[in-house]
Amino acid sequence: VEDDPAHVTMISVALVALLLPITVLASTVVLVRRLPAAVQSNDLDFLRSFGFIFFRYRPQAHWYILVILFRSLYVGFVPVFPAATGQIFLLQVAMLASLAVAVRVRPWRVQWLNRLDILFSFVILELLLAASLVNTVAKPHLKVVYWMSLLLVLLGVVLPVLSVLSRYWRGAEVRKCQYHLCHNQAEAGAFARWLKMELADRPQVTKAVFLDSDNL
Repeated sequence: VEDDPAHVTMISVALVALLLPITVLASTVVLVRRLPAAVQSNDLDFLRSFGFIFFRYRPQAHWYILVILFRSLYVGFVPVFPAATGQIFLLQVAMLASLAVAVRVRPWRVQWLNRLDILFSFVILELLLAASLVNTVAKPHLKVVYWMSLLLVLLGVVLPVLSVLSRYWRGAEVRKCQYHLCHNQAEAGAFARWLKMELADRPQVTKAVFLDSDNL
């Protein structure tokens, strides 16, 4: 088959076609690296030309487009692996990594899109688990792969729970205070101290008053 001219032609066409996604990916990497400098220098031409790549994501997660592109390229190469079991496992690894990033970073500007991204990743993990189960029933000697797939799905459940608990614990100290005062020490130090005392004396204030110079 390797000596068939049609096979050689198909390989040549595939290699040429592969240049397009690799070029897009490399160009996006360059643009992501340039974005912080463009924002600092107020490069409006750059922002107008390439803002469509970044405007969907929070500023702290402007690089999330690379996660999507690398995931897409990775998934595109999965069918190269000959065994169906290996393909399912590789897809689960990709979706679990994507889920972990989405849970940790919450990259989308709109909050419900973050929830939707996490939900879709989890649903795909469940479907892959079902596929691995069907494959295991047909081939009992692949039970190890099934249990590994189940472990990946369980991690997909645990990660969001741990993320929520982590955010709750990190915000517990902030929730102890009812008001938060931040000021310039040289120009508003006395005023901020007076305001804290006034707030603390009011009966409506049932929690502590946070003052940066006292609590940091």
